Amino acid sequence: MRRKWPVTREIQTSRESWTARSAMLRPPARPKIIYAKARSNAALGNYLETMDLLKRAVSLDSKTIREWAKKEKIFEKLHDNEQFRKLVKL
Repeated sequence: MRRKWPVTREIQTSRESWTARSAMLRPPARPKIIYAKARSNAALGNYLETMDLLKRAVSLDSKTIREWAKKEKIFEKLHDNEQFRKLVKL
Protein backbone atom coordinates (compact mmCIF):
# COMPACT_ATOMS: atom_id res chain seq x y z
CA MET A 1 0.00 0.00 0.00
CA ARG A 2 1.24 3.42 -0.90
CA ARG A 3 1.74 5.85 1.88
CA LYS A 4 0.45 9.39 1.43
CA TRP A 5 2.67 12.07 2.82
CA PRO A 6 1.13 15.23 4.20
CA VAL A 7 1.48 18.30 2.02
CA THR A 8 3.73 20.75 3.76
CA ARG A 9 3.55 24.51 3.44
CA GLU A 10 6.81 24.49 1.44
CA ILE A 11 5.36 22.19 -1.21
CA GLN A 12 2.13 24.23 -1.41
CA THR A 13 4.11 27.47 -1.85
CA SER A 14 6.23 25.82 -4.51
CA ARG A 15 3.11 24.78 -6.45
CA GLU A 16 1.64 28.28 -6.25
CA SER A 17 4.83 29.94 -7.47
CA TRP A 18 5.10 27.44 -10.34
CA THR A 19 1.54 28.23 -11.43
CA ALA A 20 2.24 31.96 -11.30
CA ARG A 21 5.49 31.57 -13.27
CA SER A 22 3.87 29.43 -15.94
CA ALA A 23 1.12 32.04 -16.37
CA MET A 24 3.75 34.74 -16.92
CA LEU A 25 5.55 32.61 -19.51
CA ARG A 26 2.39 32.04 -21.56
CA PRO A 27 2.69 33.96 -24.85
CA PRO A 28 0.40 36.95 -25.26
CA ALA A 29 -2.63 36.66 -27.52
CA ARG A 30 -1.84 38.03 -30.96
CA PRO A 31 -4.86 39.47 -32.78
CA LYS A 32 -3.13 39.44 -36.19
CA ILE A 33 -2.46 35.71 -35.97
CA ILE A 34 -6.01 35.00 -34.80
CA TYR A 35 -7.32 37.12 -37.69
CA ALA A 36 -5.15 35.18 -40.15
CA LYS A 37 -6.62 31.92 -38.83
CA ALA A 38 -10.12 33.36 -39.31
CA ARG A 39 -9.28 34.21 -42.93
CA SER A 40 -7.95 30.71 -43.55
CA ASN A 41 -11.08 29.14 -42.08
CA ALA A 42 -13.29 31.42 -44.18
CA ALA A 43 -11.42 30.35 -47.31
CA LEU A 44 -12.07 26.72 -46.36
CA GLY A 45 -15.76 27.40 -45.69
CA ASN A 46 -15.56 26.85 -41.92
CA TYR A 47 -17.74 29.82 -41.05
CA LEU A 48 -18.55 28.89 -37.44
CA GLU A 49 -14.86 28.66 -36.62
CA THR A 50 -14.28 31.87 -38.59
CA MET A 51 -16.79 33.77 -36.48
CA ASP A 52 -15.31 32.47 -33.22
CA LEU A 53 -11.82 33.52 -34.27
CA LEU A 54 -13.00 36.92 -35.46
CA LYS A 55 -14.71 37.53 -32.12
CA ARG A 56 -11.46 36.75 -30.32
CA ALA A 57 -9.44 39.00 -32.63
CA VAL A 58 -11.93 41.88 -32.32
CA SER A 59 -11.88 41.60 -28.54
CA LEU A 60 -8.10 42.13 -28.62
CA ASP A 61 -7.83 44.88 -31.26
CA SER A 62 -11.28 45.99 -32.36
CA LYS A 63 -10.45 49.00 -34.53
CA THR A 64 -7.83 47.36 -36.73
CA ILE A 65 -9.53 43.97 -37.08
CA ARG A 66 -12.90 45.50 -37.97
CA GLU A 67 -11.28 47.68 -40.59
CA TRP A 68 -9.47 44.71 -42.15
CA ALA A 69 -12.53 42.45 -42.05
CA LYS A 70 -14.65 45.03 -43.89
CA LYS A 71 -12.13 45.17 -46.74
CA GLU A 72 -11.24 41.47 -46.93
CA LYS A 73 -12.65 39.74 -50.02
CA ILE A 74 -12.68 36.35 -48.30
CA PHE A 75 -15.29 37.65 -45.85
CA GLU A 76 -17.67 38.94 -48.57
CA LYS A 77 -19.72 35.73 -48.24
CA LEU A 78 -20.39 36.69 -44.63
CA HIS A 79 -21.62 40.21 -45.39
CA ASP A 80 -25.23 38.95 -45.30
CA ASN A 81 -24.69 37.25 -41.92
CA GLU A 82 -26.24 39.33 -39.14
CA GLN A 83 -23.65 38.20 -36.57
CA PHE A 84 -20.80 39.24 -38.86
CA ARG A 85 -22.43 42.59 -39.57
CA LYS A 86 -22.76 43.33 -35.83
CA LEU A 87 -19.24 42.16 -35.08
CA VAL A 88 -17.61 44.19 -37.85
CA LYS A 89 -20.14 47.03 -37.65
CA LEU A 90 -21.03 47.04 -41.34
